[in-house]
Amino acid sequence: MAKVVSISSLENYVKTEEKDWCVEGYLLYAQEPKEFKSGNGQFLRFGLMDAKDQNERISGVIWNDACDGIYPLLKEASDNECMIRITSPNVKYSNPNFKKKGFPDVEITFEDGLEVVHDNVRSSDVVTIDTLVPGMNVSIHGIVLSGNHNSKYNTFRFTVVDDSNHSVNCTCWKVFDSDSLPSVGDLVTLRNVSVESFSVISLSVPISTRIIELDDSKREQELRGWYENIDNHTLISLSQMNVDYRISGRTSIRSLCSSKFINNKAYGVIKGIITEFKESYYMACSDTRKKCIEFGDGNWVYEKNNDISISGRPVKQKMIQCTIMDATQSISCIIFNSLARIMNPCMEHNMMFMKLCVRELEDEPGQFSAILNDFCTKIDCKKEMAYWESMEKLLS
Repeated sequence: MAKVVSISSLENYVKTEEKDWCVEGYLLYAQEPKEFKSGNGQFLRFGLMDAKDQNERISGVIWNDACDGIYPLLKEASDNECMIRITSPNVKYSNPNFKKKGFPDVEITFEDGLEVVHDNVRSSDVVTIDTLVPGMNVSIHGIVLSGNHNSKYNTFRFTVVDDSNHSVNCTCWKVFDSDSLPSVGDLVTLRNVSVESFSVISLSVPISTRIIELDDSKREQELRGWYENIDNHTLISLSQMNVDYRISGRTSIRSLCSSKFINNKAYGVIKGIITEFKESYYMACSDTRKKCIEFGDGNWVYEKNNDISISGRPVKQKMIQCTIMDATQSISCIIFNSLARIMNPCMEHNMMFMKLCVRELEDEPGQFSAILNDFCTKIDCKKEMAYWESMEKLLS
């Protein structure tokens, strides 16, 4: 049998000539083939989760005539939630314009070598809504609180609540039979759904058949008993209790550093200031935006892997190194690209909301750094007097 390569190691197989290897995983989604606007060919995209690590995922694309043979196999694997094995796919750096959030900088493509492994069916942990974290792939039991079928876009958006006193918004894609959809008050199981994070945490349910009747009689009795003993006012308030990974600016740096990490990352919005503002520049590949260095006469390679030449051209990028501080503690932070271009030293010590991605340092366990993903300076200082006072105590 061919050597199984994990998704996290696929970047080492860019432009490889090795053939005796494969990737194993479960489908996250598989789009139907689409024709190019020019009419000259077709393509389809799919997402794959590593069979052994649900936090590792990669996107892939199939081109032209290969779609006709591969799509039925992908649909079969997706419908039955079976593992697939892909032998020696081509690994390449993905176009930044089409890169999906949460996916690596490489993608795979192939024309044959796909096998559906029927005796290996995906299963995931059953969790409560209040424990959902972006990047997870889980199953939940709950009660449908509301639902709306959009026949124009063939989607079903609904809200599920459970006895953790939290709700979560769900989107089911490719819904063509509205008669099979659950109604308000139905007890359901959502199996193997992906936890997404845009403004708030939500669940992506690619296939309507994954919404099934709750199959655990003990859990059904618990949920039904809880649901029947709450009033309408409480139900309305629960519909507002979405699990929000940003926590609407009510989290802190200390909380982020001690929160649950997915892929060694934790996300949140904090309210604080920027200090020790230091600007610098680096060279990056125009396609992947990864740091690169000149290696030899005019040859540019990736800084972390100088065996691989960059796929695009080297471009100059701005970077800001700084310290971000709130009322709990401080953390070193890096600001890249478009955000770095619009920030300047005059913004030092200005109170603002900042969306951070916090990571634990690999070589220094227990130490953390952050990347700034977004910020907002619109804060009513009069209403934040107590926060300012605590900040002044920290700075003094």
